[in-house]
Amino acid sequence: MNTATYEGQDGMMEDAFNPSLKAVVREDTGRILAVHGDGYNLIRNDELIPQFEDTLRKSSLDLTDMYVKTSLLDDGGAFVKEYRLPAHKIEVRVGDITEMVIKFKGSYNGRWASMFSIGGLRLKCTNGMVAINEFTKAYGRHTKNFNPVGFVDKLSASALIYLQNADIWHKWARKSISTLSITQLLTELELPESYNEIIQNQFIAECEESGHSTIWELFNALTAYSTHGKLQKNSQQAIVQDNREKRVSQIIHSQAFRRLAA
Repeated sequence: MNTATYEGQDGMMEDAFNPSLKAVVREDTGRILAVHGDGYNLIRNDELIPQFEDTLRKSSLDLTDMYVKTSLLDDGGAFVKEYRLPAHKIEVRVGDITEMVIKFKGSYNGRWASMFSIGGLRLKCTNGMVAINEFTKAYGRHTKNFNPVGFVDKLSASALIYLQNADIWHKWARKSISTLSITQLLTELELPESYNEIIQNQFIAECEESGHSTIWELFNALTAYSTHGKLQKNSQQAIVQDNREKRVSQIIHSQAFRRLAA
């Protein structure tokens, strides 16, 4: 994760024409990754990531057999690290298991703030499961007051909230719905027609595979597309998945979805 490094005073290179602007530069290629103002506080990945991983170790989480995956994006301008925690499982139906996954993201180029979010990985189909509660995430911008160590308490609290998703997922697995109700939901949300068709077809496929027709199958249809949906040429999977997961989160937090799932 040390591909992006910096030059100049305080790790930044001043703009000769505007000293209030400073460039973030890749040391190995000389490419400018971003230009920021005076309020930006440079925190290198090789400083930030070890601090977050120390936070993980200090939390109440069980890190036994933890698996880590790293994705470097935008030519080193952004990253995503995924920490998969097999010790924290939710079994919605017999053999239908979701493991906790923590995503830690950061960027030099302003794509996103340094943040973590807690979701899951459904082992049956490797869907990335979006956490139900919005409190399962925390942000920290690269400003002078940014303190990644402050994530410790938030991480433990967010993990506890995530595990409480089990009760809601079990309820969803018992709540029967019809394809007509899916159509009505997507129409009310005014989503693109192409998206509606994808989700409806995926819902039917989920129902045929499981032998059930519930909110859980709808949720799996949404997350299947966000995780495995086709990508346009030259697109970056981690970024596309992040955007799709935001849409899934908006759907499951909408009043229309909550009425259907009640």
